[in-house]
Amino acid sequence: MAEAEPGGDGGEAGLPPSSAYVIEGGVPLRGTVHISGAKNAVLKLMAAAVLCDEPCTISNAPRIADVETILEVLGDLGAEAGWVGEHELRIHARDLDWDFIPLEAAKRLRASFVLLGPMLGRRGKIIIPNPGGDRIGRRPVNIHVEALRALGAEIEYKWGYYYARAPGGLRSTELRLAEASVTGTENVVMSAVLARGQTIIRHAAAEPEVDNLIELLNAMGACVRRDEHDRHTIVVQGVPRESLHGASVEVIPDRIEAGSFAVAAAVTGGELLLEGARADHLGAFLDALRQTGIDVAGEAGGVRVGGRPPFREHRISTAIYPGFPTDLQAPFSLALVEADGVSTIKENLYEDRFDYAVALQRMGANIHVFDAHTTARRSRFRTCGQGQRWCWLRWRRTVSAASVAPNTWRVAMRTWWVSLAASARGSPRSGPSASRRASAGRGWPGHPLSAERRAIREQHLYRLGRWESRSVRGRWRL
Repeated sequence: MAEAEPGGDGGEAGLPPSSAYVIEGGVPLRGTVHISGAKNAVLKLMAAAVLCDEPCTISNAPRIADVETILEVLGDLGAEAGWVGEHELRIHARDLDWDFIPLEAAKRLRASFVLLGPMLGRRGKIIIPNPGGDRIGRRPVNIHVEALRALGAEIEYKWGYYYARAPGGLRSTELRLAEASVTGTENVVMSAVLARGQTIIRHAAAEPEVDNLIELLNAMGACVRRDEHDRHTIVVQGVPRESLHGASVEVIPDRIEAGSFAVAAAVTGGELLLEGARADHLGAFLDALRQTGIDVAGEAGGVRVGGRPPFREHRISTAIYPGFPTDLQAPFSLALVEADGVSTIKENLYEDRFDYAVALQRMGANIHVFDAHTTARRSRFRTCGQGQRWCWLRWRRTVSAASVAPNTWRVAMRTWWVSLAASARGSPRSGPSASRRASAGRGWPGHPLSAERRAIREQHLYRLGRWESRSVRGRWRL
C-alpha cells in the first residue's frame, strides 16, 4: 500500500516565502491568552457536514489556512461553504455534483483525506489523492483504506489517486484498527454512520477531537457512542440518510496551542492564563509540567501556568491519548533544556520528530539524539543571535518559544528560503558553500544517519527543490 507523500506545512501555507519573525527575548510573558478552536477538530467537523443535505454551523473555528483549504475543496465538491461570522462557519452540502478532490489540495493538507469516509457514505464514490501533510515520519493511510474495505468499499490505488466506490452501499461490520489513528478512527466512524446495521470499531482513538466529532454526528441524527467499559471501542448504529439533518457544534479548544503557550510562559519566567483551555484534555501534559516544577492551576475560565527556570529533570514517553501527546513533546523539550540534570524524551508514535533539535542546538541547547525515537537533554542553554530557518508548524512553535527565553537576545526565524544569518554575513545563498559541502562526509559522533542514507535524503531534497541542510558542529542534517 502506498504511503503518504510529504507536502504541506501544517497550517501556515499562507505565509509568503520571504516572511520572517524577529524575536527579542528576555521578557517574561504575562497576561491572558485566548486559546483558539482546535485545528485537528474543525477540519473533521467540516468533513462531517457533507453527510447531510441541510446546513451545519460550526462555531469557534480558527482562522487558519487549513480551514480555507477545506472550504475550497468543499466548494469544488458542490457544497456551499464559507464564513458567516468572525469564527463561525456554515456548510450546506445540498447538492454534491463532483466526486474528485484535486491533487493540489491534498498536497497542501493531509486532513483532506478525511473526506474519503463521508463522501463514500453520502455519494458512494470518490477519487482522492494520496495525502500530504507535515513531514514527521511514516504516516501511511493503510488504516483508513483497510477499514473502509471491511465496510464493503472497493478501493484501488493507481497513478497517485485512490479510486473508491461502494456500489451496493456500505455495510456494518466489527473491526479492529491496526493502530489508534485519530484520522483513521474519524474516517471509519463517518463512513459507518450511513452503513447498514451496527459497526463496532475496536482500538479506536480516544482523543477529545474524536469526541467533538461524535458530538456533531449525534446532533445531526446519527447514533454513535463509546463503549462505557472501553473508551477505545466505538459503536455506530447506521441510520438512513434521510434521518440526518443540520446541526450546530462548537469546536473544542486547541490543546496543542494551549500546551505551547504554557511552556512559553514557564521558560520566560512569566505567568499566563490560558483562557478557554481545558485541563481535562491536557492531563498527562499538565502532570509532566508539575513534575518539572512548573506551577499549574485550573480555573473557571481556563488554566493558569507559571514558572521560573531552572526546572527539575524529567523523563517523558509519548503515547496515545490519554498519554503524553506526541504533538507536545517538541514544546516540552524547552522546559527540559532549562532543567538541571539529564532529561530524556522517548517518541513512541512517529520517527523523525526530533528535527527541531538541530535548531535548538544552533541556539546553544545541549541535546543528543540517539536515534529516530530517543533524545536526551542536559543542563540549561544560552541562545545566540543566529538566524533559524524552520518550516513546519509544530517545530516553528518550538523555536519561537525558545526565542523568548530569558537568555535569548535576538533570534530570527525565516520560512522556506532566505536565511537571515547568511544575509547578515553579506553572502546570501540558496545552497551550501564549498567548505560546508566538504564537511558533509565527516559526520558527527552519535549521528543516527548513515552516509548512504544522508546521500539519499540529499537527493530527495534536491528533487523537491528545497535545500534544507544544516551544519551543526561539523555535522550535516539532510
